[in-house]
Amino acid sequence: VITAVSLIAALLMRMSNPAQRIISTFDDYFSWFVTVLPIATGLFIPVRPGFIRYEDLLAIHILSVVLLMIWLPFGKLGHSFLVFITRGTTGMVFERRGAKT
Repeated sequence: VITAVSLIAALLMRMSNPAQRIISTFDDYFSWFVTVLPIATGLFIPVRPGFIRYEDLLAIHILSVVLLMIWLPFGKLGHSFLVFITRGTTGMVFERRGAKT
C-alpha cells in the first residue's frame, strides 16, 4: 500500500510541476503504469471483489508482471539494473583509449 501511495504521489508531483511536465514523455507515463499495474492487481488478490474470479485476477496479475519484465530493458526503468553493465563497458572502452583513473 505504501508503494502504491508513493507511486501515485510521484505521478501527481510529475503532473503538477511544470518543468517535469514539459520533459515527461510517453516512456515516463507508460513506465509508471507498467509499475503500478502489478502492485494494484497484487493488492486486489486478497480482497477479491465479488465480480472477478480469483483465477482471472491472478492471470491479470501474472500478465502484468510479465509486461513489466518485457518493458524493463526497453524503458527508463532498465537504468536501475543496467547502470552497472554500462558503467563497466564504458570503463573498458575508455581504458583501451588510454584514459587514466
